[in-house]
Amino acid sequence: MEKRVIAVGTTSIRTLETVGSANQGEIVPSSGWTDIFISPGYEFKVVDAFITNFHLPKIYISDVSECLFRARLYIRSLSSCYS
Repeated sequence: MEKRVIAVGTTSIRTLETVGSANQGEIVPSSGWTDIFISPGYEFKVVDAFITNFHLPKIYISDVSECLFRARLYIRSLSSCYS
């Protein structure tokens, strides 16, 4: 059974997406750096939802929010067309 991945904060989102991208969507123990920057058009591979306190800079968090919202809206519209 697949479980939802809910990240807490933008750093967690970046970390989970970096690790998951390097391991075919699987989260495994690892260490390293990330240079991932999530902006509109980014395709999420791991994170399904996130919680944040909307700290500054507000521009970055709004970009992340928009990406995730658009991706989920697109998936819902596709599933309603094919169900």
